[in-house]
Amino acid sequence: MVRGNVLDPHPRVRTLGPVSLSLEATGIHKAFAGAPALRGVDLRVEQGEFYALVGPSGCGKSTLLRIVGGHERPDEGRITIAGRDVTDDPPERRPVHTVFQHYALFPHLSVEDNVAFPLRMQGVGRRERRARARESLEMVRLPGYGRRSVATLSGGEKQRVALARALVPRPAIVLLDEPLGALDLQLRRAMQDEIRDLQRRVGLTFLHVTHDQEEAFRLADEVAVLHRGRVAQQGTPRDVYRRPATPFVAAFLGVGNLLEGRPEADPRRFRTAQGLVLEAAVPVAGATVAAIREETVTVHPERAGVPSGDLSGVVEDVAFLGAMTRVAVRVGGAGASVCGVAAEDHVFHRGDRATLRVDPDDVLLLRPDPVG
Repeated sequence: MVRGNVLDPHPRVRTLGPVSLSLEATGIHKAFAGAPALRGVDLRVEQGEFYALVGPSGCGKSTLLRIVGGHERPDEGRITIAGRDVTDDPPERRPVHTVFQHYALFPHLSVEDNVAFPLRMQGVGRRERRARARESLEMVRLPGYGRRSVATLSGGEKQRVALARALVPRPAIVLLDEPLGALDLQLRRAMQDEIRDLQRRVGLTFLHVTHDQEEAFRLADEVAVLHRGRVAQQGTPRDVYRRPATPFVAAFLGVGNLLEGRPEADPRRFRTAQGLVLEAAVPVAGATVAAIREETVTVHPERAGVPSGDLSGVVEDVAFLGAMTRVAVRVGGAGASVCGVAAEDHVFHRGDRATLRVDPDDVLLLRPDPVG
């Protein structure tokens, strides 16, 4: 706690919530040169949880991570870690440690000395530093690497050393700032498995920032999708994927069919701007977009007597994607293009007549994104 310009070595602990809550961010606002970066963000992360912040560049996720770590101060709002208000604490006074994309290892130090560095800064004795560094290296499956130079390590090994260094001070939260962004695809996926396995074994809270929604869903227990400095949606990966809350979230998560329009008198029927009428199982007042995942739409060769609820039209594009074939169909005379998956691996060509089977349960009606 800061009193004037003097750092109090014995800050008072102020408990603000249950001890099972590792992190609580409340009403976080931050602007740079008058441009808002965060607009009233609230976040709650449970102890032992793997939580991911995901969103496009510029959405505010890295700013939020830096505020949690103490490298930025919020203009408004509070940060609580393990029941203690740390909003005014500098980074070294917070029970967190950050793993960066480019490792931030010291090239002149050995692997063991890199891992033990946070303990050295805390004044821990040499014998204990060495023992805990070796224990941490074993956790990341690098036993016997302590005497090596970091210059001799591969990218994946360097990232493991960075993880070991984050674990050695036994923080309340490990912050992961795009830690896999510098790795190639194959190594990136292998390290994703390593990080998830490590987090489960050590039981620490991980807060992970990434722009890769597939990575976030693969690793996290809970995710928050950020958009223009706000949390657009948060929940389990399954819930967020299956039920995106806004058109932005749907588009960011790869929903290929986003059709603007409005509900009809029967709110379960949605008329697109092109005049196409879709049936939805769940009505939503004020909806402006119908979202349909491509993989839920089955495309068949056109047949006589199209069942009610099915759509028919002309194939305008075919893309073989390995596990499936994506087919874009121009529906009726409305000019609306709807994409789906070829049924039973049927081979379609441009100009073919086709029928699309759309289940009302798979038509999600969404209200517009917040303005500003």
